[in-house]
Amino acid sequence: MKKFINGGVPILSMHTERVENRPDVILVLPFGTELEAANSFIASLDQTCNLYTWQSRHILDDNDELQVQALTMASHAADLEQLIEEYALHEPVIVGYCSGAAVALHFAARSDNYQALFLVFGEYALAERSKEYEIPAHYFEVDTLLRMAAKSRAFSTMLSDKMSDAGFASQVADEARFFNKPYFNELYLHRYALNYLDFVSHDYLGDAKQLEKHVYVYCSDEDKHVGTDTSVVISNALRNSTLVKGKFGDHYAFCRPETGILQQLKKDISHEISSRECLRAV
Repeated sequence: MKKFINGGVPILSMHTERVENRPDVILVLPFGTELEAANSFIASLDQTCNLYTWQSRHILDDNDELQVQALTMASHAADLEQLIEEYALHEPVIVGYCSGAAVALHFAARSDNYQALFLVFGEYALAERSKEYEIPAHYFEVDTLLRMAAKSRAFSTMLSDKMSDAGFASQVADEARFFNKPYFNELYLHRYALNYLDFVSHDYLGDAKQLEKHVYVYCSDEDKHVGTDTSVVISNALRNSTLVKGKFGDHYAFCRPETGILQQLKKDISHEISSRECLRAV
């Protein structure tokens, strides 16, 4: 693991051993998610690619004095730009998962330094834009909780304590444990909630309409967390996209070894890289 600095904020990153002539692939994790959530994805590609990821800015930091003003989509996209600069990468493949797909999309709308974009089980907060989309009930439950937690540290403390007292942590499925850490710490929860307010106010459809390069958009009929409608809407807004829809497992299948979504991603990333290499050779 390695830390780099962007805007005075320390960012924790990790990468596999870098091998010359292998393609570079960056994974954009969801907000407030621990790096270990990337392990299964990395294991599926580490024999063929150089892999990089980072932990989103200081939601999970224990420093009580860290400022929260920089918890914005622009800051997260800037962190991705800084990671690319830190490792001197040229046109890496970028994979965004869950809310990380939204960050990857926003980055691509403001930078051309990537080869192709893979958006997996993306969360784009389109319920804020229209009531036409079918949004899982889970979204509205989380939305209500996070808007309350954003009001103050006191609200965050009350909510975090209630969830801990109710034993919610022990009820969390093993594969979801990487995602739920902010909910059981009042400091993390307050930052996560403030980050959420900026996240849901952003115009992802506007970002999608700006992209020129090829984008793969994945959604699973078994994903009860974000559903499929918003991925379809984003895919339709893109000028050059491939919508990959099927039974790829639930939302957390991305974090489990050798699942359908990881197998499909490995296949598609290999195909995209091979196609670009063939074009360069002509």
